[in-house]
Amino acid sequence: MTGMSMLDLGADTAGLAPLPRAFLAGLGALLDELRPARLDAGITKATRRDDGVEVVLAHAHEPAWSIWAQAARDGVLVGCGALHAEHTRAGDALALVADLLGGRREVPGYAGARLRPDFR
Repeated sequence: MTGMSMLDLGADTAGLAPLPRAFLAGLGALLDELRPARLDAGITKATRRDDGVEVVLAHAHEPAWSIWAQAARDGVLVGCGALHAEHTRAGDALALVADLLGGRREVPGYAGARLRPDFR
């Protein structure tokens, strides 16, 4: 699968439900397209779960900017800082991830802080 070298599942994704499979395929393509310079490939990972997959996109310099997602059969939950947003379509979840990677989205941090993650 294109782009999945950064998200090594260590297992075939064919057994995943359609939504997590579409999210992972789209995320791989997004990472290939953006090639985020501040993505820490050593910590970034995707882990297979019973009902889907959990992904961590680790920021190389600001851990609070790291992005996580849990893609399951019926939804994709995307988070960063104190933000968490649930989506029922892979494309909507990927649009949020793209905005976070590109520094186009301010998110609430903890203790009232405001964060603007940027992986460029």
